[in-house]
Amino acid sequence: MKYLYFLQRQVVSYNLKLPIIQNLTEGVMTEYEDTVSYGEHVVEVAWRRGSLEVNEAYSRVVGARVFSKGSWFITSIQGRDVNANELKEKVKSLVRLAGVGVGKDLLSGAEFCRGSEVIGKEASLDELVSFVRDAAALLGGLGEVVLTQVRSERVIESTEFSCREVKNVIELSIFAEESSVGKHAVASASVAIAGRLGSLSDRVIEDLVEDAGTRVKAQLRAKALSPLDVGKWTLILDYDVAGALFHELAHLLEGDVPSHLLPGQNLGVEWLNVSDNPTLELSPARRFFDDEGVRSKPKDLIVDGVVSELLHTRVSAAKAMKAGLSATPGQARGLFHPPKAMHSTLIVAPGDWRLEEIVEETRKGIYVRGLIRAELYGGVVSIVPENAWIIERGEIKEPVVLRQIKIPLFKGLRSIDAASRSLKLRHSYEKGHLVAEVSPAVRILGYIE
Repeated sequence: MKYLYFLQRQVVSYNLKLPIIQNLTEGVMTEYEDTVSYGEHVVEVAWRRGSLEVNEAYSRVVGARVFSKGSWFITSIQGRDVNANELKEKVKSLVRLAGVGVGKDLLSGAEFCRGSEVIGKEASLDELVSFVRDAAALLGGLGEVVLTQVRSERVIESTEFSCREVKNVIELSIFAEESSVGKHAVASASVAIAGRLGSLSDRVIEDLVEDAGTRVKAQLRAKALSPLDVGKWTLILDYDVAGALFHELAHLLEGDVPSHLLPGQNLGVEWLNVSDNPTLELSPARRFFDDEGVRSKPKDLIVDGVVSELLHTRVSAAKAMKAGLSATPGQARGLFHPPKAMHSTLIVAPGDWRLEEIVEETRKGIYVRGLIRAELYGGVVSIVPENAWIIERGEIKEPVVLRQIKIPLFKGLRSIDAASRSLKLRHSYEKGHLVAEVSPAVRILGYIE
């Protein structure tokens, strides 16, 4: 919980003069085409119980996209050199083969990005190996250290604009292992940033090792919760678990899903302020343009508990505009499938409590730390935690095993009565896309199964 507080600094690092593209009628257009490419150089260095391994992979995909007849048509090739004109002709043949009246969608207008941006610098193999060796020395005998560096290049070119982004993402995972009589436990802690390897300080590594060690010891000592103790509890969700809860809320802010919330809808949680900032410095999900080439900008999604706007692609923004709602695109994900609205770095505004104060002011509850899985279904968030501890009279006591936590999303949000002033960044992959949440720890009501 001590590291990555510097991620609270929200810095937009470029300021280009970008014209608004005028569209055909009423802010929408019916025809669009572009070529796209995505390339990666992945280096993974791993230390596993004294063994060292290095694996590298290169890949490049080139595609052509056309929006016509109310639908997207996309084709791509990977693994060989390809002529862009060949791909353009191929995708146009798909349009001809599809016939007429395929779909009914339109595209909204947009402020497109132009130019080239570079995020971070690629580290040499010697630097990566040295880093892993030093981290392994802190971990000791058992366990693993896995460091992955992904250098990616994303390019979108159309008749209206051309933009290129080169990004370096570093992901570090620490796995601690311990055994006792008849029991073996493994726990992990991880962090990811966009930038240079040097941005991961010695303190970050030490905190990850300490975090993984605390979790693995708790797993060995944890006892099953009594069947008499299942039911409603006061829960303190640590940063990662709270981040996962807000991640599930973000799905209801996606403008291209049928069950999305509506602008102006009051959630009854006055303290709640949520935004999406794709340009947040050091976030691994940082990006200067989305996968439709729309310039990235921070967007307020929930202000004082009221939904202000949704995450949009150009298609979902056009639908919202047609319905008389204010909508701006810029959160599209997907170069080689129809773009999907999705957050980049979701930021939940902090509260005014210290985490220690939240624990001290909890007479009876459960402190939940570490996440195995979280999902939203039927308005209920189901969480499988990695670790949990009983809280009695403001003190963290013995660790327990929780099979599952269930929190009715909106009822749960309204029950939050404390949020930490400190924030922590959590990263994950959603449908193959890297996303992040910056969240406080919270005290909430939930149900233990």
